[in-house]
Amino acid sequence: MSGNKTLDRLEARLNHLIDGMLTRRSYQIDFLIGLNHLDDILLDLAEKHSVTESLPQFLSQHQHWLANGYLDINQKNRLGQFLSPLIEGLINREDNEHFKLAGEIKEWSHRLGTGSYHFALRSSGEQVPLADRYNSLLKREAEEMDILLSEREHLLTCLDDILFMAENREDKMYQHMAASLIYFLKTEGYRVDPYIKRLRKVQEKS
Repeated sequence: MSGNKTLDRLEARLNHLIDGMLTRRSYQIDFLIGLNHLDDILLDLAEKHSVTESLPQFLSQHQHWLANGYLDINQKNRLGQFLSPLIEGLINREDNEHFKLAGEIKEWSHRLGTGSYHFALRSSGEQVPLADRYNSLLKREAEEMDILLSEREHLLTCLDDILFMAENREDKMYQHMAASLIYFLKTEGYRVDPYIKRLRKVQEKS
């Protein structure tokens, strides 16, 4: 085989590898954005807001998640952690529209194989405790950091990604993640002044 043909084959393989990596990254970003959307819906439910528009929109936008093989087992398990309290919240609203949506989410969960459910009916005036919401936030942050660390070699690169999300999304979780990571890196001796400036700009706009 000539040298040119060998180079052509190597280039083709490299392009195929890069395309595969970009596709995988795109799938992961799509999944994270979907979870953030779902978490916003859960917060709306906890605050007694209607989700009869936002939830059907979510189901329509992420219908492709149901395709065989689109989500891996870890993603399905993580999604199940959102779907179970979502069903519970919908049932506790005690109106027909939300009850019907609970049935749709159950169907989604069964098709994805995300597990069983254990519900606790709440009184109409009961709120989600602040400590529980804080623990839920920390859990979300830990899960997202796990995904970033699986793709990135250094925490500074993760911080850059987190700040990008903070700049482009309304979810303030990313501001909290960025602040925590900046503080940790500073205590480890890293120069983080540029990242502090970026975070301040984000906070000024929010």
